[in-house]
Amino acid sequence: MRKLISCSVLALVAVLAGSSTASAAFIPIGSVSFTVDGPEQPGILVLTNQTGDNVQDPDFPVEDFVSFLNIFLTTLPADELNPNDELTDTNFLGGNYEFNSDPYASGAFPRSVLIGGSVASQLVSLSTGGSLQIGGNVFMCVVNAPPCTDNGGVGDDLVQPFGSVLQGGELGIIYVEGTAVPEPVTLSLLGLGIAGAAIRRRRAARG
Repeated sequence: MRKLISCSVLALVAVLAGSSTASAAFIPIGSVSFTVDGPEQPGILVLTNQTGDNVQDPDFPVEDFVSFLNIFLTTLPADELNPNDELTDTNFLGGNYEFNSDPYASGAFPRSVLIGGSVASQLVSLSTGGSLQIGGNVFMCVVNAPPCTDNGGVGDDLVQPFGSVLQGGELGIIYVEGTAVPEPVTLSLLGLGIAGAAIRRRRAARG
């Protein structure tokens, strides 16, 4: 009996160990851009949350809302911009989906933009199927510019993505690390093992 239970437990541990080996991935959750209407026109820095109801592109797969309130931008010359403070929520949906800076006068545009801060740990569903546990520090990858490859907004082929700088007129994709959630492994495996051992014990006793 002890041997059978031990084997069942070892089998369950092996399954749990295998299922808990989840690969990490970089997940796109938003973008940063600097928009200018025309020559000698003011420019605006835009921080866009592309999760939940505000997903505008299939390359952004997170179906649940992820708060950006702990994310900030730093411009050069040095100036920290925070959502709902220096950055104003302007999206028609409300709910902290898009934040704009005050207009920068022509000739006084920020020379570069860095992103900082983090998002809270949470479980999110993906439009591609499955779930991810995301959270932690965010970083930005400038599309078609080092240190990123031409990823088109998809984080599978990033190369040294941390610390990216956004220059005026470029698009930065915001990423956070996510870990795939393994399929549920229930304790029924252990229960079945113990039940099987009990049945065998009863049969042996009857014999």
